[in-house]
Amino acid sequence: MDFKGNSFYLIGIKGTGMSNLAVILSRASATVSGCDVPTVFPTDAVLQANGIGFDEGFGEENLPQSVDYVIYSDAYRPQTCPVLRRALSCSGAGTVCSYPEFLAFLSENTVCYVVAGTHGKTTTTAASSWLLSRGKRAAFPFFSIFGSTVIGEGPVFQGTEELLLEGCEYRDHFLQYRVRGALITSIELDHPDYFSSEEAVKGSFRAFAEDICRGGFLILCTDSPNVKALARWVRENRRDLVLLEYGFEAKGPFRIRCDRGTGEYRTDLLPYRSFKLDAYSRPLVCDLFGAAFLSASILLDRPNPRLYFEGDEPVGDEIFSTLAGTMLRQLEQFPGVASRHQIIADEDGVVYIDDYAHHPTEIEACVGDLRGRFPGRKICLVFCPHTFSRTDALMEQFVRALSLADDVVIQKTYASARNETAGRDNAEDLAGQLEKVALSRPYGCLESAHYFQYDEDAAAFAARVLSQGGVCVSLGAGNDRRILDAVRECRRSLKQ
Repeated sequence: MDFKGNSFYLIGIKGTGMSNLAVILSRASATVSGCDVPTVFPTDAVLQANGIGFDEGFGEENLPQSVDYVIYSDAYRPQTCPVLRRALSCSGAGTVCSYPEFLAFLSENTVCYVVAGTHGKTTTTAASSWLLSRGKRAAFPFFSIFGSTVIGEGPVFQGTEELLLEGCEYRDHFLQYRVRGALITSIELDHPDYFSSEEAVKGSFRAFAEDICRGGFLILCTDSPNVKALARWVRENRRDLVLLEYGFEAKGPFRIRCDRGTGEYRTDLLPYRSFKLDAYSRPLVCDLFGAAFLSASILLDRPNPRLYFEGDEPVGDEIFSTLAGTMLRQLEQFPGVASRHQIIADEDGVVYIDDYAHHPTEIEACVGDLRGRFPGRKICLVFCPHTFSRTDALMEQFVRALSLADDVVIQKTYASARNETAGRDNAEDLAGQLEKVALSRPYGCLESAHYFQYDEDAAAFAARVLSQGGVCVSLGAGNDRRILDAVRECRRSLKQ
């Protein structure tokens, strides 16, 4: 693909995936601009660092008089977005398509590999992308698009022959892509505003597996019961695919084991080598092992993989284990992913962490990781629910997951562009159920839980309950990292 000389206008350019795409297009010598809300997000700095300008708001006057491509976030609709409405009716706007539609176009014109799954797909994609850009692999002609960035690094663009993509199941977006190989991390009910049941989610992932190109590969984390069931279906119905099953519950050479004495991990594929990964919960460990297995598979799917080897390893029966071992050793230095267990500050004895977890299973994994990372320290979660429908459908699971913390602050539900409406913010109901749990503690060590409509009140309460040696975590979608700055400021005021 060659985008040199083409102009792009991205509506919703500050979104994590959209900002990533904007940087990739810019590095491919395209002219890129866009528009979004005036609120400052972490992606503002990413765009500014790459010289990409953007307009504030969505007025129709923002659209350039002539542009080759207009790409819009799937969260926006022409009925409520004037600049998109004008683009669809203006002859000078060139090709107009949604973000998933443009990713589908990219997948048709590259050799495309996808990481999918209800949880962990961003971390897995990011770690795999990072591995494929290390050492001699910096010559590997690929680029990657996913919903975040590796901490301290920008999006990876090393060529346009191959694409590593985070594939989202929402609205079956990932079914549009032409996929050569894939990894699936987990399958669970999510996005209840689209999926009517867990069976519907499982059906979409089965359709995704069914559409992988003949002769390709599929890597499955079978710690997830629904992924394990999918593996059985693949063995029966897609015998042309190379199938790799991994995880703590997997059978065979890709089973992961933990040495409780050292805290190191190994796999039966490499029984005499262990790895000290910066992860303390099983799901996060699986994300990193999966990234190594995926990266090795992508390299070996290339006509001449030897070009990207660090040493003089021969291409033979042992090459996969050699590559996977090399990559797992490199992952010991992996800097992590922005807004995924990201330490923002360590101030006055309190550690402040930003995390994207917005599903009960993700919250459980996050708290489990924190308990291992900061043993004996009290954990305060500041949680911003994302969508009324998810909170309603998974209310009981949210209560159990959040109860694993010591203190919980519930904010009002994030004002998603999905335009869901409700007569009452069910985040209040969630907080009410958590308050009852705090009295009996049937699930964990929860001491307090409160709902606050306004961020300043939420920050003030979190600042009061945080003791020295505590851990304060912002959880949820949106721009919730700002709450950590407010909590820090409140704690400074309390000390004066």
